[in-house]
Amino acid sequence: MDEAELSAVSGKAVAISLLKTCPLSGKRAEPEHFGRCDFSGVEVLNTELAVSEISRKRYRLDQQMRSSISGKAGHKEEFLFCDETRQPMTSEEAEQCEVTGRFVRPGVLERCGVMGKAVLPSELERCAVTEKRVLKKLLVTSSVSDARFQHCLAVRSIAGNYCTPVEAKTCMWSGRRSHPDDMRVCSLTGIPFHVEFAASGEKPYLQPLGDLLHGVGRTTDASDRWDEIASKASSALRGSRCRVETAHVSPDKRHLAICSEVRTLLGLRVHQAGLLYSVEDESIVGHIAMGKRTSKGWIGAAG
Repeated sequence: MDEAELSAVSGKAVAISLLKTCPLSGKRAEPEHFGRCDFSGVEVLNTELAVSEISRKRYRLDQQMRSSISGKAGHKEEFLFCDETRQPMTSEEAEQCEVTGRFVRPGVLERCGVMGKAVLPSELERCAVTEKRVLKKLLVTSSVSDARFQHCLAVRSIAGNYCTPVEAKTCMWSGRRSHPDDMRVCSLTGIPFHVEFAASGEKPYLQPLGDLLHGVGRTTDASDRWDEIASKASSALRGSRCRVETAHVSPDKRHLAICSEVRTLLGLRVHQAGLLYSVEDESIVGHIAMGKRTSKGWIGAAG
């Protein structure tokens, strides 16, 4: 009996040299009671092997895992872990984020409100303009309010800053909506306009109007309205006699920059007045700039 040992499986006395030891339990039995794990390659007792419900391969029970979704059992190498919940699942049950490539259980992914991609919730952010949850890479930050919103809706400044459509300001001269950083207030008329139309100098003013006052520009746009404009300018200047000298139409055709001759003191004193006229409203917009043209150009009246 000192040369034999009882098999842990059959209970028979078997020569010690013929028995194999299971590395999992330490039990010893005849070789025919052993099988190989198809994943680890280790031979263990058949009683300690199971057949995977996923691949039908045999695997060792101590490395068993079960799907949190379907409850299917198999070897741990056949499972993925949900990136959000860390729960096990099979590759067939998993859904993959189209941005990060990470796997999650069904019901975790959300769709981008613009591109329609199924992605992790952490990859989405709410657009302050449309209220849609969209990919973060599609958003920019407003330099005005710090609001996050879609790039395709943004109004961009010359310097590369962004603002939402609501935060943008209208250029009175071009009619375009522009970033507040690029807007200026005309020192002659007080109207807001884009910096691209500003004359160089300490005090910004609308260059097309300034050119007319200085005698640089001599355009005669919308001449059929000059009498009408002169009459309204005369009323605004309390009866002073006005005669339109030159006019320049805006890019959007909605306004006219006007240089008008103004005579006072029985016609003995002559000035040039600059104003902006709304074609649509048939009215003067902003202030009327009074001054006199000299050999050095137009000089605004003091006060």
